[in-house]
Amino acid sequence: MSFQAMAWGVKQETNNPISKLLLLMICNYADEKGRAYPSQEHLAKLCQCSRMSIVRHIKELEKDKFITISKERNGAFGYNLYTLNMNYVTESYKANVTESYIASNRELHNTQDIHKNIYSSKFEDFWDKVPRKIGKKKAKSIYERLVKSNEVSEDVLIDAMDNYSKSVKNTEIKFIAHPTSWLNAGRWTDEIEINDNKEKFKENWLM
Repeated sequence: MSFQAMAWGVKQETNNPISKLLLLMICNYADEKGRAYPSQEHLAKLCQCSRMSIVRHIKELEKDKFITISKERNGAFGYNLYTLNMNYVTESYKANVTESYIASNRELHNTQDIHKNIYSSKFEDFWDKVPRKIGKKKAKSIYERLVKSNEVSEDVLIDAMDNYSKSVKNTEIKFIAHPTSWLNAGRWTDEIEINDNKEKFKENWLM
């Protein structure tokens, strides 16, 4: 028995259960080259059906290109040699593979869309903190690239921008960094001290 032939036979999809069983019986007797020559009487006994039924289903297997049949002789004795077409892939198998491929890609695209929506939602939270709202589209592209590459988390970016916004609250607009420049420069790592000038003034006035 060829394990390769049996493994191939199990994966094939025939027109009916008897044809599938017959194919498996032929695979069971196949050698390393996928050749077998069990008699029709013996196959009928194994499949528990009539010899005429075996003849009919053998023709179906040949028609559907699962096997190739050649007439051989051993002296006065003639017999059929069945060669398994193990390089042949059925159309139904192709369809299943294609459908699986499409489904996998659909799932991947859906996952990417979900991630995209998550990024967009988080980015809007980030953008709300930006003190100088310039170049939103480019800033979003940089933001998502940083997050997808795991260079920095979204929460860190949002918190860091919030702190930066507070630190430049009383700063002239032209001295406040563009969000794209802030992201490209890795400014989320800055150590920022937030000074409350009103509180300082109040403390000085009371002294």
